[in-house]
Amino acid sequence: MRQFGEMFPKRLSSVARRCTECPARGSCAVGELVSSCSSKIHVFSTDYAAGQYVFRQHDPVIGIHVVCTGIVSTRSYHPNGGESGVHLVGCGSYLDATDILSEQGAHSSSAKVLTHTTVALVRSGDFLQYLRSNVVTCLQVLNQIVRQLKALETRQSLATFGSASERMGHLLCTLADLSGKASRGNFSVAPKLGRADLAALVGASQETISRLWTKLEKGGLVRTNRAMVHILDLQRLRDSSPAEE
Repeated sequence: MRQFGEMFPKRLSSVARRCTECPARGSCAVGELVSSCSSKIHVFSTDYAAGQYVFRQHDPVIGIHVVCTGIVSTRSYHPNGGESGVHLVGCGSYLDATDILSEQGAHSSSAKVLTHTTVALVRSGDFLQYLRSNVVTCLQVLNQIVRQLKALETRQSLATFGSASERMGHLLCTLADLSGKASRGNFSVAPKLGRADLAALVGASQETISRLWTKLEKGGLVRTNRAMVHILDLQRLRDSSPAEE
């Protein structure tokens, strides 16, 4: 097994400017750690390409992972081959906070990268020690966890009561928001996903995904090229998709 330093070789202090310019700095503990931590608390960053895993379900928990840039999908797999908790997170999100806070020894889910992503890592002991002595940071972490749980609750509600079309629209809007380009009027760019990934995220068969995608293209809402999905009418897509509470 690789040692900790070999797995995460780059100290985040070398890219500390990214934290000061990050839009999620108000809810993320990493920036606070970078700016005030002692030499005993190490913060690392790692770059991942689309398709790579930050960690897999049942891997040992060695620290808390925070998304600095990019989009990550988290999901849990069951022995019968099914999966649950398929969720998308972006900048400022914690990938394994519940595992850390509940003192789990192994990850309860997998984290798969959808776009080029940078993830910060703080060792479990360092992170918990810092939270115990910094109430404000602790509240920031809890607020972010609550936001992520609310977003997951919306997805689970859609999976139970929403149609496949509604789930597809909600997914595309979420991708646009997480890409950071949703503010560009009615045009946004989201990462291109294969039918298998879309089917897992939407909770539908690949055949249904193909049918829905064709309908969206004919309706003038999206178009694709080799590398990207272009959302041509984001507002109309939002109007047809359930809003998060």
